[in-house]
Amino acid sequence: AFDYFAQSDVEVAVIETGLGGRYDATNVCDKNLFSIITSISKDHTERLGKTIEKIAFEKAGIIKQNCPVLINKANKGRKIIEETAKSLNSQVFYPISKIKIVFENDIND
Repeated sequence: AFDYFAQSDVEVAVIETGLGGRYDATNVCDKNLFSIITSISKDHTERLGKTIEKIAFEKAGIIKQNCPVLINKANKGRKIIEETAKSLNSQVFYPISKIKIVFENDIND
């Protein structure tokens, strides 16, 4: 995908992490416009850790130096994410309302 983006001279790409976190393959991107960390739950515990704190720490691994971060105020890993962002001089933003994204070909309409 990265080769395709480069070959196509893509200006902006939305890239979703797999597991998310420090060891995610998407971390090869070093010029993020911003990072988004969705809710933290006990998923992928065999790789990310068994507690919300450990999972949040791993997922916060996508945060880059001086790169804004968007999280939900209700995020269970909020404290860890905020601490990581602060250590990287990255400002944290919180959405003020829920946003629903609808795709033209959404089969659930």
